[in-house]
Amino acid sequence: EEAARSHFGSRTRFPRADLHRSALSMDFFKSFADKASAATTQAMDRVHERVDICKAGKKLLEDGGEAAMSIMIAKRTARAAISEDEAVLTSLAQTASMYEDAAAKLRRAIEAPCPEGVTGFCDFESQAEVYEARAKSMREAVALLEKGVQDAKDAAPSASAVEEDAMLLALVKGGEAKLMDGVHQGLDSVKKMSEAATQSCSGREGGA
Repeated sequence: EEAARSHFGSRTRFPRADLHRSALSMDFFKSFADKASAATTQAMDRVHERVDICKAGKKLLEDGGEAAMSIMIAKRTARAAISEDEAVLTSLAQTASMYEDAAAKLRRAIEAPCPEGVTGFCDFESQAEVYEARAKSMREAVALLEKGVQDAKDAAPSASAVEEDAMLLALVKGGEAKLMDGVHQGLDSVKKMSEAATQSCSGREGGA
């Protein structure tokens, strides 16, 4: 009987290594659960903060009425104009690169005999010259217009987190058409400036 109890007891006794691994596992899962709980709490706090900001933006528009709506749209339009300003300059520079690439390819093409069936081969040289001149004018226009970009960015209207949401809500509440009108007018102004600068640069070339 004593041998049986000894045999039974030895079977129910856990090695220390197993107990240690079990403790480590429990610590790991507890740590994981604590981190998950903290992350969830932080996420919920951010959501509540975001909701509060959105509510504050809505209240700003409601309490401020048409005046607040006009101000938010004006700020949004200014920011959109600055963004488009940079986009126009980037587009001009890219177009200039395309003209330069086209001119280079046309010049390389005329280094070899013209294959049968190809038309306009004899015009490649003059076309390359036109493209190079156009690219040069665009480069000069970009250099001229770039001088004021940083000033425009520095002059961007300030906006709090609440105002940022109010600007978005202003679009939803019917301000989108007004915003787009302002953006289009801004784009037209930039394009006219670009054309004037290009023409001015071309005029200087012709007078040189």
